[in-house]
Amino acid sequence: MLTGFRLRWSLTVLGVVAAIIVVTSSSAATSTVGSTEFPSAASCADDWGGLVAEPVPVAKAGDGQTVLAWVRWGRHPATGICYLTLDEAAAVALRSWATDLNRRPLWQPPPGPTATLKSISVGGQGGVHACGLDTAGQAVCWGADYDGQATPPNGTFAAITAGAHHSCALDAGGQAVCWGADYDGQATPLEGTYTAIEAGAYFTCAIDLDQQLQCWGADYDGQSTPPDGRYSSIAAGGYNACALTEEGRADCWGLGLYGLAAPPEGAYVALASGWYHLCALTADGRADCWGLNSHGQISPPTSTYTAIAAGGETSCGIISAGQIECWGNDDNGQASPPQGSFVSIDAGERHACALSSQGHVMCWGHDPQQEAADFYRLPARS
Repeated sequence: MLTGFRLRWSLTVLGVVAAIIVVTSSSAATSTVGSTEFPSAASCADDWGGLVAEPVPVAKAGDGQTVLAWVRWGRHPATGICYLTLDEAAAVALRSWATDLNRRPLWQPPPGPTATLKSISVGGQGGVHACGLDTAGQAVCWGADYDGQATPPNGTFAAITAGAHHSCALDAGGQAVCWGADYDGQATPLEGTYTAIEAGAYFTCAIDLDQQLQCWGADYDGQSTPPDGRYSSIAAGGYNACALTEEGRADCWGLGLYGLAAPPEGAYVALASGWYHLCALTADGRADCWGLNSHGQISPPTSTYTAIAAGGETSCGIISAGQIECWGNDDNGQASPPQGSFVSIDAGERHACALSSQGHVMCWGHDPQQEAADFYRLPARS
């Protein structure tokens, strides 16, 4: 039997994002959709890769149909995060449920006039939604919406950002407005007037009128406890964040694993935060990256870039001619960008999106409707 506390989470399955229920008996599930019962901290295996437990019933939302799925629990030795892995039987069961609900796939931008955007932001750290602002400043989101993260409020906004399961924007007066999951307080902004905002996985940071950093939400790695100082821009990742001082120095806080909190010395004009790595641009367009280098994601080419993005294990940049170059993990095509001329770019865990000069969105990489895998893994806090 699984015992312990309850925590909301989600699973990307073959084109859609499905909320699932893990129950502790063989009867039909009656739990609230979107919740799961996690094991106690002691029962999460220390062995990375997990411990095979007894089959547990995974309920298909709607009609309560149940399927048994082998579950693996494993605690990452460096981060201490407890991971859950489900076999494909559970994924297949959830596939039809999500199809029935007509979930919009992440890589398909909204149709019609709203497809002309002036900015985009792609959710990271397991997030499978994206948001943008149209030419009138209205928020447009697409992809997973099980926590309401892709259902923005009405209004006119000056900036927008997508986290893992929440989104935030700044209105014309600099007030922060957030929607979606709020289980760590990531969608409950601190009072204040802000000039920039950036959503991490389960936290959000913003720069106020005094150029001070303000953060809210999860703080178990110190990611919502920013340093004092005056800052001009910010980038938030899964468990850490970095900001640029007025002089262009990168200051980082939160998770220090893989050297995330130790940026290289130098002056930068732009920052991008991925899963366990970050990248920055110098004034002459050189890309510097640091952190985990499992797939070469912190080893950029020698090109000159005008914009940069960092995803799960992939980084991308826009060269001066408007073309995109990517490096790092390409197992889902996320490092194989389309041809064309683009002005801005953002990257998620296994995909990326870019905006053309005409305001058209193009996305590539993880295509969940066509993906087939033996196991699906997602991080969960223990």
